[in-house]
Amino acid sequence: MQPGSVDSRMRRRLLLFTLLATVFDGAELTLLAYFFPELAHNFHVGIPGIVAINTLQGLASLAGGLLFGPVGDRLGRRVTMLMTVFLYGAATLAGAFTHNLTTFTATRVIAGFGIGGEFGAAFAIFNELWAQKGRGLLGALVQNMFVVGIVFTTLVGYLTAHFSTGGLQGWRAAYAVVGSCTLATWLAVLLLMPESPLWLQYAAARRQGQLPQELAVSGSTISLFQGRLTSRTLIACVVSTGIFYVTYSLVLYEPTLLSQVYHLPSGGVTTTLLIGYAALFCGSLTAGAVADGRGRRAAAEALSVIALLGYGAYLLTWRSPFGSSFWLGPLFWALLTINFGCGAIGVVGVWLGELYPTRLRATAENLVYYAGRGLGGSLLPLLAIDLAGGSVVPALGLGLVGAAVAALSSHALAETRGRDIRAVE
Repeated sequence: MQPGSVDSRMRRRLLLFTLLATVFDGAELTLLAYFFPELAHNFHVGIPGIVAINTLQGLASLAGGLLFGPVGDRLGRRVTMLMTVFLYGAATLAGAFTHNLTTFTATRVIAGFGIGGEFGAAFAIFNELWAQKGRGLLGALVQNMFVVGIVFTTLVGYLTAHFSTGGLQGWRAAYAVVGSCTLATWLAVLLLMPESPLWLQYAAARRQGQLPQELAVSGSTISLFQGRLTSRTLIACVVSTGIFYVTYSLVLYEPTLLSQVYHLPSGGVTTTLLIGYAALFCGSLTAGAVADGRGRRAAAEALSVIALLGYGAYLLTWRSPFGSSFWLGPLFWALLTINFGCGAIGVVGVWLGELYPTRLRATAENLVYYAGRGLGGSLLPLLAIDLAGGSVVPALGLGLVGAAVAALSSHALAETRGRDIRAVE
């Protein structure tokens, strides 16, 4: 069985759940970033203290990825989705009712652990679902649900901050809304989501003893560092780290930059962020189109270079006065360019899925994706804010390093455009 032979009704249903799962990946990021000042004030710590929670959450995501990737390859994509989406939703909902930093941090770590297993299962399903034609562009659309999650949480955060009643703080309402929506999705997965047909075919062949010994090993993290897969996995981790550092440097610190440094009103902050997210969405779709036309490598390189130029412009213009309108000043356009360049993330899911066989796909997707997210999305931003003495201005600008690393390392990763995906390979 090949992806193109999957029943169209089942394909649409699986695609829907893949899209929904990826939404929560973006929502998870923004739940902390949008409320940095409010959380710092509520728990009586500085911004670096909340960034440290993001780091712990990212490392928990890496741990969740390492655990749930092999689960996805051995027990199935659906089982993994059920476990991870429930953990994330329950912990996020619980976070709305915490009243001290320790308990809040614990809920974020559990949520990170849950979200860490979701990506590999979701993109393993997608790569096993879709034939090679148009896979890059549609994969970018699936990855763009990350942006939809960011936008969703930003809007929820804005609305709950302004219209919450009964003394409930806005961030608490946002966590309650996102957690409840996640648990509703978990219920839909439980009742309606089928298993990946290609994984079922592989599992049946393994169970019936039809595979040679080397192909009967599934979900083995060690296998990713053996033979020709060793260099492939290491380079992929560097690419993932660079792309995540590019994206997280902006998404984590831009809300605070706009509100605390440039003193934009909350409506102006939200509008600027939404414009930027629209640019990220367009950049990701551009990456998908380039990935189909010129290759995965060319897409990652091109968008990373655009981000590099944007970060350079930001470092040159962050002191520039913007007069009566922030949106007409050079700083806004520098940030917008970075947002577009962050679209390099749109090629990650498809590229990783094509680099590995079905028996290792979820394991590899999770390990590489969350190694990048743990390092580039959590540890490096924490080091950046520490090096910057707690100032978000230079901390954001250090994302330039990530853009350079992503552009250079992408050139060394294997090209996979046109690859056929089979149950046994």
